[in-house]
Amino acid sequence: MIVNLQIMEIQKLNMNFYLTILFILLISTNTIHSNETYIFEDKPITKKEVVIGIYIKQIYGFTLVEQKFDADFYLWFRWSGEDYNPMDHFILEKGVLHTKEGSYFEKKKDGSFYGYTRVIATFNQRFDINDFPFDSHRLIISIEEENESNLVEYVIDKSNSKLDNEIFFSGYKINNFIMETKEALYDTNYGDLELETGKKSKYSRATFSLDISREGFTYFIKLMIGAIISTLISLLSFFIKPINLDPRFGLGVGGLFGVIASEFVILSTLPPMSIITIADLIHILSLLYIITSIIISIVSLRFYENGKVELSIKIDKYSILILFPLYFIMIFLIIFIFQIVG
Repeated sequence: MIVNLQIMEIQKLNMNFYLTILFILLISTNTIHSNETYIFEDKPITKKEVVIGIYIKQIYGFTLVEQKFDADFYLWFRWSGEDYNPMDHFILEKGVLHTKEGSYFEKKKDGSFYGYTRVIATFNQRFDINDFPFDSHRLIISIEEENESNLVEYVIDKSNSKLDNEIFFSGYKINNFIMETKEALYDTNYGDLELETGKKSKYSRATFSLDISREGFTYFIKLMIGAIISTLISLLSFFIKPINLDPRFGLGVGGLFGVIASEFVILSTLPPMSIITIADLIHILSLLYIITSIIISIVSLRFYENGKVELSIKIDKYSILILFPLYFIMIFLIIFIFQIVG
């Protein structure tokens, strides 16, 4: 019995000894590690190249008044890496997203990824109306990556990006479909204090543009026929004797109201901008012509009342011979100059 107790005491001593040694080793290890300096090397950033393509199914709601258009299109991406999905990281530049539906993506046999989605959106854009009603425009659909361009860069799938054959614009024709990528610059660090003030942020952007222009002179004739006829009617007053005051001056006054009404109709189709268009200049020309015809009628009436009837008749005759063709020459000059300058 005594021998057993001694053996148990020896085992306890050995156990305490081993525990003490283990505790000392743990403390030593922690001390050594706490004195070590760790150096973490920055891993180089690998830029992802994302292929982007588009199929524009429909463009509608194009309006000069509100300076916008609606677009319905399919957008697809091809990329590498499971840690990133470009379908979740694109934004519409100057656009408002309405729906994003039918999203699908899959992993291909070569390890790359492919995905597409259908987008319906409204794009706001400032249209140049200087040449109205001979205006031409570029409708731009811009897709921008959320991550900076040093992380993700777009490459356009030009061989597969297309327009639907049934796309049309009332009064316009499609001249060209342009695809290009560029770097969008923003002069801000977005409030990140770790970046220097004035640092520019850069993002990859893919733009898909449609060039459209008016078709022929038909729209111009329909739009300006009221002002032109009102002006020509006022010139017919030279065929009336100056002493017939009501019809002689009534034609000119009626022509003034006709041109002003025509200008109001045109202004309702354009945005409220401080720009002089071709249509505005033709209306101004028409008003000046009518006012000139009224002034000539007053002068002719004075000569007629003073007994200079032949001189009054000559004034009326040469006025109609000069003003009538000159009116159309001035219209074509306005159109020609604007087209050259534009």
